[in-house]
Amino acid sequence: MIKYDTKSWTRVVFSYKGTSLRTILPRLTFIVYWALVLEAYSLYIAKLPKIEPLGHNLLGMALGLLLVFRNNSSYDRYWEGRKAWGTIINACRNMSRLGAMYTTSGAELAKLISAYVRALKNHLRGEYSEEELAKYMAAEKLAQISDSDNVPVSLGFWLSSWIHEQKIKGLPINHVVVMEAQVSEMLNNQGVCERILNTPIPFCHAAHISQLLFIYLMTLPIVLISVAGWMGVVASGIISFGLMGIESAGVEIEDPFGTDPNDLPLEDFCNIIERDANFFAGMTENIHR
Repeated sequence: MIKYDTKSWTRVVFSYKGTSLRTILPRLTFIVYWALVLEAYSLYIAKLPKIEPLGHNLLGMALGLLLVFRNNSSYDRYWEGRKAWGTIINACRNMSRLGAMYTTSGAELAKLISAYVRALKNHLRGEYSEEELAKYMAAEKLAQISDSDNVPVSLGFWLSSWIHEQKIKGLPINHVVVMEAQVSEMLNNQGVCERILNTPIPFCHAAHISQLLFIYLMTLPIVLISVAGWMGVVASGIISFGLMGIESAGVEIEDPFGTDPNDLPLEDFCNIIERDANFFAGMTENIHR
């Protein structure tokens, strides 16, 4: 995720990394070359036919509304994913805090929580890293979940199993209920993330916007060059940059769990959870002396 200083206007304006420009540049270059070809044709071969701008303007208005709808839908998905991970972070903190306060196995719990969030991160990215999980889990437990279709859910079972063990050792039932509620919160918000991941914006909608944008931008130089000449080429490039950039931004944040520069920083979230869980686990010795 790209972090930036809102007070540094020039740094934001002249940025390249993390912007839409890096993804739309090939298409933008094509449109500009197309406009140059049309301008050369108009100058040296024959004048371009004049297209009635009213129809083109109406098409542009419809396209603008569709792009706004697409971007709003994409940002809703992005923000909902961020809220789900925020709740997961809070649930992990609460669980590790309770485990450190009321049991003597806070370090084991910290490892299970760290394994869960690492597995969830990889699950949302369509990955599985046994080497990463091996840092937190014993080999026999890791072997039992390696063939699972949903590793984070399997680790949710091990978290509940840990709570059950503490209950047998004397953990009061009211603390058991509270800690199980935190596991449920983690799995509920995992479900939110999976819903976002597995329910993309309908293809017919996304394809129609792309097709309409292509038609609009390919005909735009004909409309502008016939009345503005070389300035029509410049205007075509600027308008294309604006519209394609808006579409590209919506596409990039549609799946907020990937590894694009503007996706959610899942690795940072996992590091935060692991840091806090280890902090509470380190307090266990002081509390139970």
